[in-house]
Amino acid sequence: MELKKEIDGYIGNRVLFAVFREILYMMSPGIADLATLDRAIMAGPAIRWAVMGPSAVFFLGARDTSLYPEFVELLSNELRSGYIAPPSFEPDTALLLRYAKEVLSGIGAAGQDELIARRDAGVASIRAALAVLTPSQGHAAQ
Repeated sequence: MELKKEIDGYIGNRVLFAVFREILYMMSPGIADLATLDRAIMAGPAIRWAVMGPSAVFFLGARDTSLYPEFVELLSNELRSGYIAPPSFEPDTALLLRYAKEVLSGIGAAGQDELIARRDAGVASIRAALAVLTPSQGHAAQ
């Protein structure tokens, strides 16, 4: 994979920052707590994205492929109607501190060692499973 143009940050990290922004936006008014938001990502998009990229997931969302351009327009309408944090959303210091405290008291309460081991084993297992599922595609790191 090659970037066609220079931009700050790695592709995967930029997408991850968009997810981070949405997490902060949903935490801000109390829509969901951090644990719920993490579980929602792990159970939904993360699993699908491990198998195929977001564009393939979107493509499968259109039941009639001949109408895919119209489906993409519907996705765009959802962006404008409130499916993402508004451009004006700026996380303040209090929200960032609340987020950090929830991470430290929940996910990070026991430190990083167990999380690192779980991440490494999980990623290796997922890559092995994907190699069987799609041996010719390979999955590059971000």
